[in-house]
Amino acid sequence: MVIDVAQRRRRPAARQFWDSTIGKKIVMAVTGAALLGFVFAHMVGNLKTFLGAADLNAYSHWLRTIGEPVLHYEWFLWIMRAGLIVAVVLHITATVQLVRRDHRARPVRYAHPAARSGRPSPCTRCAGAGRPWRCSSSGTSST
Repeated sequence: MVIDVAQRRRRPAARQFWDSTIGKKIVMAVTGAALLGFVFAHMVGNLKTFLGAADLNAYSHWLRTIGEPVLHYEWFLWIMRAGLIVAVVLHITATVQLVRRDHRARPVRYAHPAARSGRPSPCTRCAGAGRPWRCSSSGTSST
């Protein structure tokens, strides 16, 4: 069957980017950096507590008036909240899709002897470095 070039629809560039493995990894990197930046900025803001109530109140007022007069009162905070929600959703979606793609690419696990490890190895996997849904509660790693 020959498909005419004119009949074939070209996907939008954003869709091609999202469908590629590299695109998903770039999305994960950018959203991860944005989330890390938020955590760092939030930590710095919370450290204002140690400077006293007046400094903390001034900081909270400043947060609500960022962008004025272009943005109305608290608009910047709502834009940031929406951006953070989008970043979290994109980050988790890209992660799940990449893991599923990985499992489809190689459904059979690599054959290697079980590594002897101490207590920190399974704890590291369960703490978030790796695939936490594969941890076993017995203290041994399932890989």
